[in-house]
Amino acid sequence: MLRYFLCVTSLFLILNQDLNAQDSTKYSTKFIISHLPKSTPHDASIFLASELSSWYPDIQNHRLERDDKGQFWIEVEHNKDTLEYKFTRGGWEAVEGRVNGRARTNRIHIQK
Repeated sequence: MLRYFLCVTSLFLILNQDLNAQDSTKYSTKFIISHLPKSTPHDASIFLASELSSWYPDIQNHRLERDDKGQFWIEVEHNKDTLEYKFTRGGWEAVEGRVNGRARTNRIHIQK
């Protein structure tokens, strides 16, 4: 019985160390939007909606900044190597779509 307990305890410690190592891994990803559709208002705010923001479409610290070239950008840190996301103008009624106007699936970024 003692041998079984030690074996299970050792396995738990190894698994726990692996999970903690995954949690401490940080990735940094910079998203850049160089062109917006012509129908986008010139003063529009663009947001990154993702699992990082619990899919809220208007979290202020996920608002993209605009550089002097007119490009929108944001840099985010995340713990997983895969990140699903969409861009919005602050609400789900103004979320990015396909050229034909239909909804698009989530974008997926895979960290390399």
